[in-house]
Amino acid sequence: QLRHKKRPVTRWDFEKFILNEFDWVSHAQCFESNKENKLTILCIKKIQSFQNINEVTLSLAEINEIKFFLNKYISPFTKLEIINPIFEDLWIKCKIIFKNIQNGKGLDMLNKDLLNYICPWKNHHSGFQSIKTSIKKIDIINFIKNREYVDFVTGFSVLHLKTIEDGSMEIFD
Repeated sequence: QLRHKKRPVTRWDFEKFILNEFDWVSHAQCFESNKENKLTILCIKKIQSFQNINEVTLSLAEINEIKFFLNKYISPFTKLEIINPIFEDLWIKCKIIFKNIQNGKGLDMLNKDLLNYICPWKNHHSGFQSIKTSIKKIDIINFIKNREYVDFVTGFSVLHLKTIEDGSMEIFD
């Protein structure tokens, strides 16, 4: 921060500035905004492996704490927005034959591997990862096929469940 006299300027500066100040934040990612002088930052809380993934969202008090801290360093003309992630559900349906492993254990391992593949930021020990905004079906298929304990995959389908702002659900296959 010496190059800018302890004032963040670039997106990278803001991300590191937040991560250095708040030890309970595992990831911070700045997004470009269509509006001029608007800074949008996605922040994710650190969670333990036994906690639910929905617990990464920040409370209103935590959002205000980050805003209050950053407002001391940014231009008064900059509009600051701290956002939480919006989760969408994926249901993966397929028929799998496992190699030399019981079906229950293989399914449990595959579920854990898929969660780590889709949400690598969940384990904050793995270092900073950019948050994926989209995942292709072929990438999921290839990921499953490349597991050493998977012998064969067929009948693959991905159901994408998305909650709309009015509370209704959209389902894509």
